[in-house]
Amino acid sequence: MFRALLINPVLTRKADNLHPPLNLVYLATGAQSCPGGGCEILDLSLECLDSTSREGDPKTIASKVVHQKGPFNVVGIASLCDSFAEALAIAEEVKQTHGCWIVFGGPHATFLGKEILGAYPFVDFVLRFDATYSFGQLCSTLQANGIASTHLKGIPSLCYRAGLEIRETPIQTTTQAILEVDPDYDSLEIPRYLRLNPHLEFPVLAGTGCPYNCTFCSTSRMWQRKYSARRVSHILRDIEYLKNKYGIHSFGLVHDNLLFNQHFSLELAEKLKTLHVSWSCSSRLDHLRGKNDVLEALSSAGCTSVFIGVETASKRLQIKTKKKLNPVQAVEVAKEMLKLQLAPVFSFIVGLPSETASEFDRTIRLASKLKVLGAERVILGSLVPLPGTQIADEEPLAVFSDINGMELELVTTAESIQALLVSPKLRATISFVTNSFLGRNAKSPHVIATNIHHLIARYPSTLYYLFHTARVKPSDCLDWLSSPKLVDNLTELLHKLKLASEHRALLLQLISCEKKILELLGRPNSPSPHSFNTKRKISRRAFRSAFISLSDNLVALRSDFDLKSCLKPPVQQKKVRWQSESHVGLLLVDGDVSVLAISKTFYLALDFICKAGTAQPAHLQKKFALKATRPKLLRDLYSLYELGGLKVNHE
Repeated sequence: MFRALLINPVLTRKADNLHPPLNLVYLATGAQSCPGGGCEILDLSLECLDSTSREGDPKTIASKVVHQKGPFNVVGIASLCDSFAEALAIAEEVKQTHGCWIVFGGPHATFLGKEILGAYPFVDFVLRFDATYSFGQLCSTLQANGIASTHLKGIPSLCYRAGLEIRETPIQTTTQAILEVDPDYDSLEIPRYLRLNPHLEFPVLAGTGCPYNCTFCSTSRMWQRKYSARRVSHILRDIEYLKNKYGIHSFGLVHDNLLFNQHFSLELAEKLKTLHVSWSCSSRLDHLRGKNDVLEALSSAGCTSVFIGVETASKRLQIKTKKKLNPVQAVEVAKEMLKLQLAPVFSFIVGLPSETASEFDRTIRLASKLKVLGAERVILGSLVPLPGTQIADEEPLAVFSDINGMELELVTTAESIQALLVSPKLRATISFVTNSFLGRNAKSPHVIATNIHHLIARYPSTLYYLFHTARVKPSDCLDWLSSPKLVDNLTELLHKLKLASEHRALLLQLISCEKKILELLGRPNSPSPHSFNTKRKISRRAFRSAFISLSDNLVALRSDFDLKSCLKPPVQQKKVRWQSESHVGLLLVDGDVSVLAISKTFYLALDFICKAGTAQPAHLQKKFALKATRPKLLRDLYSLYELGGLKVNHE
């Protein structure tokens, strides 16, 4: 019997970030047409996180599975930039131990097929672009004819060896084919995913491609700039199946630009209303601005959040990178979405070619402003010159002079390591684009982006005040921001900066407040405030005492913020008085979210819990009109409620 195994290398070590590999589900479904064959999926992120499963490093686990469940004739390995070194280690181990044919696929391998086959003899084939059906064709050909090149040349989008020559077959666009596939979700061990990540947003393919041509993105070449959407009936069929069989109620609709087609978006939202599920998606800024009908449809259909790539606050770089957005509109879109209880998630890039200090400053200030306005998350990452992008093809690339050993520890041969070192394209995540502003040391763009990302997540009000009201330039803090040991040294920075005494005093108060919040949540040393230490229990009295003190401090600080640099003067203040007469919270300012909107709902709800402790979380939903549209916020509130020793009624 001819059998195939599809391997997904480790992409996360955190259960909260665990998601099933939807790409391999489609490959396994397509390979079912292989005569007499079978195809299984091995997700190493799942295996490494599951304490009841096998032990060892990823390549050892992969080898054990091949031995225990095998024999397998073909092993396909998904290849992303983040997991390429690990994919090589797995391929090398499996090839040497079991002698299987090794196939690489995915966006990274798509644009580097010849380079990969030329550098790594243990990789036999590379399937480029969409391999939903070509993987099954390759398996059938190998089963019938072996590795004879006369038969391999008939398989579309294949890169293979013919003697000493490396050949490529013509590319076949199969976009429509993948849209019509009825994916076999049962090829995954879904109960294990749900056990490890109970709040999993299960991925469902909504379509492929994007008609835009951003210079830093490989999607346009991967799908030939063709926007495609699945039939709404197929999307609903998948969601209904997963809901009914596995009890899943939260979904991530996978599409790089779901809302490009407004007619499709409205139809999908209207139909999703009937399923009573929550979901998220991705879109562009200009497809949301002024589209209140679309936003209202999303909100009423259960959409909880929308991912939006802004990338830079520089209009010049928007044109240069062909993103062509007006970054100022991000604030307007955030306000429009928050009114409808849609949680925006914004992303930015640090280290774009020719980025100047002033452009860097504007980007960081906009990022911190959006977080304080109420964005669920603001993501900052450094530019990665992905294979297949215009930037990687045209800009001079460099490799880190001091490569993190963890990147290479799984690659066992000197030849494999050397191939990574000499080719920035092969290992894109240890590469960067020469940038005169941030390129003073090779690691600075990556470390700076990571540090700012964590600081905005943990100290949003502090960073907003520092960069907006106190007018400190982020570019003047590069030595501090590029420190690899930076975790909580905000107070150290304040002592180095020349600040007015009133700014310094308020910033120290803000830092103290936001540190207390992290301590109250049981995660003072966590780089990200997205997960609770649910095992930590504190007394009800201590919980109330700690938060009442914190709440009063925050209320006192609100009047000290300079709103002029962020919001228009309020026309009318709508105030809400809780059971505690000593606390009046400003929720909305004529539709605008207050400058401390990060605490708009969160802090006020916590104060309500502490001062009116008999209320249940269901009461919170009613008080704050949350309904079920902010599951992450509600989950945080429930967790805090339990930390305070109060009984939780989740109904």
